[in-house]
Amino acid sequence: MNIPQLALALVAILQAPPPAGLTKQETQPTWPQDPFQRTATKALQGKFGKLSSWQQAGYERGLKLGVTANRTIWLTGYYATEGHDGHVDCRGRPCTYRTAAANLVPQGSYIWTRYGIRENRDRGAHSNDKIARRKGASLWCDYWYPSGRHCPFGGSVITTGAVVLK
Repeated sequence: MNIPQLALALVAILQAPPPAGLTKQETQPTWPQDPFQRTATKALQGKFGKLSSWQQAGYERGLKLGVTANRTIWLTGYYATEGHDGHVDCRGRPCTYRTAAANLVPQGSYIWTRYGIRENRDRGAHSNDKIARRKGASLWCDYWYPSGRHCPFGGSVITTGAVVLK
């Protein structure tokens, strides 16, 4: 088959109707435009692997409440290498990839950024909230990591995110 014939064959395949019993919508899902809504939908459909129960709860609640990624967040990383504060949260629970810290969000709420969903289980210095406002963010949030080399954003970034209230 030469290149023009191959091109015609590809066009025919792409223009063919969907298999019997399926609509075009079912063969080509349309994802929500909002980044949180899109990620939550895909996550709950298993597109990112198995979710922890707390992740599933956060995404389900966010979708149910119609939460969108409408917050500007100053996201920082804190690490297990920071001594005692990097090992346990404010209630003495071990810090894990579940752990976030934010003073202006109720404990037990979820915070989503493109770096993942976390549960607010800790708090930090109130000066962080003032610094966030000076940086143009409405919220300061800390995501826990085992060490700085595990932090995908270099320790500090202004990003868009969503807050799913408890």
